Amino acid sequence: MSAWGVSIFQLSALLQDHINNADSVLEWLRKKRGITSIDFMGQVLRNPDNRRHVLGLYWGGGTWNWDTLHLQNPWVGELRSAVVLC
Repeated sequence: MSAWGVSIFQLSALLQDHINNADSVLEWLRKKRGITSIDFMGQVLRNPDNRRHVLGLYWGGGTWNWDTLHLQNPWVGELRSAVVLC
């Protein structure tokens, strides 16, 4: 399986766990460790204008969300995050 497939699988598994369980891994990380974002650095994605992104989960609006994170933008250093290497 490619790193892309592993990243998608991990992201999907974490979100499904969160949807199905009040005491999910994501909630444990947020409540016990203060982690509000998880970056999946195993596969760098490129959009049509050649900008690089990685998959990520973040806490916002009272729930976990997913997005692609632009690598050329500055990242917020004071947020606690976890990194998943594939």
